[in-house]
Formats: sequence, C-alpha cells, structure tokens
Amino acid sequence: MTTEIDAAARHFYDRMMRHISEHTQSNIAADLIIQQQYVDTAAPVDKFLSSAQTILSSESEGFNSRIGGHYWADDSRDLIAVIQALRDFNTAIQPQGWELQTKPGTFLNQLFDYLSFLSESGGSEIPPDIPRMNDFLLAKTAIFSLKEEEVDNQLFPDLVDIRQLGKGSYAKVWSGVDEKTGVRIAFKRANDGLSDEDMTRFRHEFDIMHRLDSPYIVKAYSYDPVRHQYTMEYVPQTLSDFMRKNNNKLSPRRRKDLALQFLRGMRYIHSSSLLHRDLSYTNVLIHAYTDGSASLKISDFGLTKDLNLSLTRTSESRKGSLLDPFLDSYGDYATVNEMYSVGMILNMIFHGSKSLQSKSEVDTIISHATSSRVDQRYTNVKDIGLAIDNIPLSDIIA
Repeated sequence: MTTEIDAAARHFYDRMMRHISEHTQSNIAADLIIQQQYVDTAAPVDKFLSSAQTILSSESEGFNSRIGGHYWADDSRDLIAVIQALRDFNTAIQPQGWELQTKPGTFLNQLFDYLSFLSESGGSEIPPDIPRMNDFLLAKTAIFSLKEEEVDNQLFPDLVDIRQLGKGSYAKVWSGVDEKTGVRIAFKRANDGLSDEDMTRFRHEFDIMHRLDSPYIVKAYSYDPVRHQYTMEYVPQTLSDFMRKNNNKLSPRRRKDLALQFLRGMRYIHSSSLLHRDLSYTNVLIHAYTDGSASLKISDFGLTKDLNLSLTRTSESRKGSLLDPFLDSYGDYATVNEMYSVGMILNMIFHGSKSLQSKSEVDTIISHATSSRVDQRYTNVKDIGLAIDNIPLSDIIA
C-alpha cells in the first residue's frame, strides 16, 4: 500500500468523523467485533474501512425498518457522511491503480444509490423499492477491501511478477522481473486516448531520460512506438515512502549524503539546459541497500522545459505539486522558481516533513531557497550544494 493511499484514508476518515454524530462515534469505539474482521485497525486504510462499516452496521436496522417511509435527520446525515467518504476515497485511489470493492460486489453501488434520496436536513423519504442493507454481513464480516487493478500480461510478455506502481490521467507505470536476466525493470505506458500533444510530450519525456546520463537520474532504456511505452530503471521507493519508514533512524551523515546526491542530480539537469518543473516527494526516488547505504534518483520528466527550445508549452493544466507559490505565470517559470521546489525536497530529506523548520543552519539555507522574496533566493543549485557541503554533521538537527 502506498503512502498516497494511506494519506487518502486518513483524510476521508477524518472528514467522515467530523460529520457524524457523537452517538455514532461512540458506537465505533464500542464495537470491537467488526474491527477484529480487519487485519490492522491501526493502519489508516483498515481503520477507515472498519469504522465506515461499523457506522453502516449500526444504522442498518433502523434504515431497513424505514424503507417506504421517513428516515430520521441525524441518521440521514450520518449515512451521507459515510457514503460520501467511501465514494470520494474510491475516486482518490483509482489513479494509483486501486479500487474499493465490497462483499457482495453490488453493495458499493447500492450505497452510492442511496445518496439520490438521502437529505442533509429534515430527514429523508426512503423509496419503497430500495434494497435493504444486509445487516447480518455488516455485523459479522469485513465488507470492504481494496483491489489492485489487473494487469494485461500480454503487454509485457517477457516479464513475471508484474506490479502496478502508479496510475494517472497521463500514463501508467508497472514493474516486472525480466525472465532472462532476473532483474526488475519498470515500464511506463501512455494511457489510451491521449491527444497528439500529450503523446508528443510522452515521447519527449523518454528522449530526455534516455539522453541524460547521471547516477542521480532514472535511466530510460528503450521506446516501443507501437505500444507507446518505454522501459526504464526500477527504483523501489519514493522519497515520501522512504522518509516515512526511516526518518526516526536516519543519521545526519545519511541525510547530508542524500541531500548532496539530490543536488548533484539537479545541477546536472540545469547544466543540460533543462528545468524539471515537476519535483515532488514522489518523483524523487530512493534505492535503499542492505548495507545501510542509499542512492537517490530523480524521475518523471513529463513537464520538463528545454531552455534551448522555443516550443515548450507555458499553459500546462498539469503543474508540479511543489510549484513555487510566488510564481505569477507558469510561462515565466525560471531557475529561480525551481529553487523553491529544491528547498522543499531538502526540507523533506533533513526533517521528514512538508513543513518548513527553523532549527539549524540547514534551515537557513532552505529558507534562502524558498524565500517569498524571489529576488533574494539562490540563483543556482551549485551554491546550495556548497552551503550544504560546508555544514558540520553536528549542526544537522532532524
């Protein structure tokens, strides 16, 4: 399960709990039978799904008894909060290659159909032909689970142990083990129905990654123009995943090493007359080795701007998640704006946090890179690297 899915589960759990009544919240805490049907209720997804099922179970008897009649206002609001949270969670996880499923399989759509008559105020009139909730199953077994999107093995005839790594509106990414070499590689495949412009961008991304030659850049290997996909180096973890698992045990030396690897990669990108424009905690990847070392690699060059070309689009609807908030126009994106994203990535490496800190000299450097006064920022990555390199390990405070 990815960090993004865990984050979505936390978000929709919190939203659901804010909108249900105190009485219903007490039912969640008291009902251990349903919670025990889920593997790990301390994990965000299981906590969210088991809590949602507990609410549905507590509401089912009353709901079923009011079919064809009036359903109470508080209960209507509780059901709406739960069903909308499940619906929006399902929408949020689908780009990651997952979807919510129920047992029986028709139950999820049955719940979604309830939203057509449930009302936020004054109670709800339940139509007489509405299917009942299965209160027995809701009380006794785990109704909800996540299903990973099935992979068409014909797309990758020479690979085994295929796993989907990500899915978006632009492309899907898988990994698989090459039967001949035993090496795991990654595949990125353009989604069906892309515009000619987006397909050109997809090929442009491969061309950039194939051309760049650095240990700090994910390497692209070969392009298949028929299937519109390309192979590339497989790197197991995103920076976000790595920091979530390791932040409490990373030494100052390892943090500094990862930061310098990242800065070397960015310096190489900029020296190649490129601006990445899509740096994020999931586009910086980490390979952690059993000897305790780790290598960092920068990926995803779909929004990269080639400063030697005049045809780079400036009105992109897809913009980087760490885009400089002080940038007035995307068409004006320059190296100084990339400094903001660089600073935010460094903050994650040194603190494992998205929030800027003010603990040490490292934070002074990060503050300089992310300053709201754009004219006071670093103008190049080399200067940031020199500043980080000169900081004693004893001055690095996580």
